[in-house]
Amino acid sequence: GGTSEGDFHEAINVAAVWNLPVIFVIENNGYGLSTPSNEQFK
Repeated sequence: GGTSEGDFHEAINVAAVWNLPVIFVIENNGYGLSTPSNEQFK
């Protein structure tokens, strides 16, 4: 899903390197971008 994209990991990396006070809220809606998760991961 969206967390498999580079932007997500880059944001977490920048927050850690810059020691930013940030909270990431992640919700599993059952989709990987536009594909249901049961079809994305087999």
